[in-house]
Amino acid sequence: MLLFFQELGMQIFLWCLQLVDAVTEMFTTFTGVTKVSVNGSEMTLLDAAMSNSTVSTVFWSIVVLAVGLCCVITIVAIIRNMFTGDKKLSGIVGKFIVAILATLAVLILIVLVILITDDILVLLADVFGMSTSDKLSTTLFDACVGKWCNGFSAADFDVSTTTVRDLLGDYKSILGVWPTSWKLSGMIDPDEFYYLPALIACVSVTVFMVIAVVQLSKRIFEIVFCYFTMPAALSVLPLDDGARFKNWRDTFMARILMVFGTTISVNVFAILLPTLVSVKIPGFGGFGNAVFMIVLIIAGAMVIPTGQRLFERIFVSREEAYFDGSIIAGRGARYITSYGRHMYRSLAVPVKWSWRQAKPLFDPEERAKNQSRNEGAYRENPGPGSGGTGEDKKTGKGDKK
Repeated sequence: MLLFFQELGMQIFLWCLQLVDAVTEMFTTFTGVTKVSVNGSEMTLLDAAMSNSTVSTVFWSIVVLAVGLCCVITIVAIIRNMFTGDKKLSGIVGKFIVAILATLAVLILIVLVILITDDILVLLADVFGMSTSDKLSTTLFDACVGKWCNGFSAADFDVSTTTVRDLLGDYKSILGVWPTSWKLSGMIDPDEFYYLPALIACVSVTVFMVIAVVQLSKRIFEIVFCYFTMPAALSVLPLDDGARFKNWRDTFMARILMVFGTTISVNVFAILLPTLVSVKIPGFGGFGNAVFMIVLIIAGAMVIPTGQRLFERIFVSREEAYFDGSIIAGRGARYITSYGRHMYRSLAVPVKWSWRQAKPLFDPEERAKNQSRNEGAYRENPGPGSGGTGEDKKTGKGDKK
């Protein structure tokens, strides 16, 4: 029975490692390091989205509408200035011309920023050795292997081709039916493999990598959205002196710079992972070191969202970094805590005050005190319209007869 669970755990672990490699490949695709094939030509995923014919048609349609809107806004600004006289006519017409020319200039700037971003990301991948280093699946598997057998090593492991039988080998059995022990004919010693730590570490890395990939995939749609709204933000330049365009600029640059924080954080984790899994505490025991390895791997995987937040705080305003809505455990925990505290207050406070209000109904002395208190307050200040001479609490004036 134990051998069966070992085979099952190893198979689940291999599936998780395949998922890690798939998510890592998607990550390099979303960052622009790996090219995608579109109609026979290779380009980055963002270039493919921006060069789509439908996207170009919609964009130029929005440009035409924005130019018309800019003309209407300019006319409104001129008419309003005829009554207020706070601006010069040449200044309003100059802003109209600037808005038209800035639309074309910003369009060229967007294309240049995207091209420069792609080249920098490829350069970062070469600097960190992302294409030449070992896969995350190989590093994680090697960290959980207690003992390699029969001359095999981590260099012989490939999660896409290696099977459970290749890893664990054959087993001894009674009468060819009931398995008793392993023959140690595979690549590793099955009894020395850390099954539970392997699953925990692999799931942790997968979760944080999926978070990074989802954020990068959302970034592409946000950049296209900013691409569409750019003419509209510039069309109101004669009316708001560029305030809307400033908001658009900050949002667009936040979406562009976001990819650098995610890329650097993932590469830092990939660089530190071999060192983390090789750290051992002398005299701590095999299982204790395995638990220690899990803690280090989880802490290293948490660098992915944390590094992105640090990059956003340095280069992006706090409002834009918060608007990004990163899906991280820390922020989710804060939301859950604040929601629970709000629920406690909403339940505890009304109960407390409702009992204070209901207490006179059950206590005759408290009811008599409240009644005398109300009568005394009425005699001191009967209020307006009651025939008395009291003053109105809101106006401070007495009744006039």
